[in-house]
Amino acid sequence: MSQAVLERTNSKSFLGVRSKILLLFAVSIFFDMDWVYFNIAWYGNSRLSTMASLLAWAATFLLLFEEMRIQGQALFTLTLRELVIMFIAIAVKVHGSLFGAESNFDFAVGDIRLLLVVYLVIKMSPKRKKILFEYIIELFLLFATIGLIYYLVCVLGLQRLIPHSVIARRGRRNNIIRNQQFYYVFPMGVVLRSGGLYRYCAIFDEPGVLGTISALLYAGSYKGIKKRLRIPVLLIGILTLSTAFYIIIAVFYLWITYTKKMYKTLIAIAGVLIVYGIIYALPNDILLIKTLQEKMLINTLFSRRDTKRFLEYYRAFIAGGGYPLLMGMGKSAHRLINDGTYSYKLILYDYGIIGSILYISLFIQTYLRDRSKEGIVFFLCFMISIFQRPFVYTTFFYPLFVTALSSFNYEADETSEIEEYEAQWQGSEY
Repeated sequence: MSQAVLERTNSKSFLGVRSKILLLFAVSIFFDMDWVYFNIAWYGNSRLSTMASLLAWAATFLLLFEEMRIQGQALFTLTLRELVIMFIAIAVKVHGSLFGAESNFDFAVGDIRLLLVVYLVIKMSPKRKKILFEYIIELFLLFATIGLIYYLVCVLGLQRLIPHSVIARRGRRNNIIRNQQFYYVFPMGVVLRSGGLYRYCAIFDEPGVLGTISALLYAGSYKGIKKRLRIPVLLIGILTLSTAFYIIIAVFYLWITYTKKMYKTLIAIAGVLIVYGIIYALPNDILLIKTLQEKMLINTLFSRRDTKRFLEYYRAFIAGGGYPLLMGMGKSAHRLINDGTYSYKLILYDYGIIGSILYISLFIQTYLRDRSKEGIVFFLCFMISIFQRPFVYTTFFYPLFVTALSSFNYEADETSEIEEYEAQWQGSEY
């Protein structure tokens, strides 16, 4: 990006409302996620999902017009690395829509918006990427805090104090009676009741989503984001009891310990392992202890992500080989047979060997563009998350990936980029 564009990005005439558009875009990518409760079939209210989709389109076009005004012709000039990224981004979508064994040429309108989002975030200036990343963290904390209130209300048995509805998990009405799997649905948040235990979900359909995002935000904010934002993110992840969260955080700290020679962290990790052993040795007649022990069995982390029905199809898919294995069954093909599987096997099933290589290459090439020496720890954590929550080529996770990597080029200070802008240019006109 040229020096002239960078100067325009930081000038008074491009501040103020500019950051508000970034905020609107950050809100839209949260609400457009497949795992937000009102976008899931069991919720049954398509109006909220439609409104979220319209907001996403409006925010994306506003961001496009904003970047056009900031960058001018530079917005449409791509470096070789950026050309490679966009080629792969398009190739992944075309591959899944046209070349799968059961592809039905479903290149959706949403795919066009995703490609536009990819283009905009890779062309965005480093400073604006950091602002967007801070907005993502702050919105996450807002939604998680609201969800935490609902979670505590349920734990204390005070649900009746707040208007809510009760919906069976994944639309299975018999779950309420037989397995006690259902949601308390509050305004802007849900709490999952599973097997008699309340689970912290915030706006997402399961604790694992909240935990995974917590881990990625914490790892991604290691260098460029101040502690007052990072510590709450860590605490939220701990409360989710998500195995993925604990594994990603463990890998993060092991890497940091190795590279920084932080012996105090090694002592802390040793303490965690001692606690791990104590919990594992406790009698499991208490539901919470039993749940913790089940989640601590690392060898079940990936196996329990696959349902018996999906595994039957997947094994046949692998054994059959040929064109389907090479090119995949097609975009979203797993949805026809999937009843709860969340693992890396879904990518291979949908995209095949070639498509999976393209899929992962998109993130590798993006990392190579914005890489920093310390940013590799976030890249590693992000790649690990794909094993248990594979579909990260979305309008939420890709901007998170890009903006987090960009934040490693900054040093954390007491004043965030957002606060600095608001303090410096308060009252400025657009």
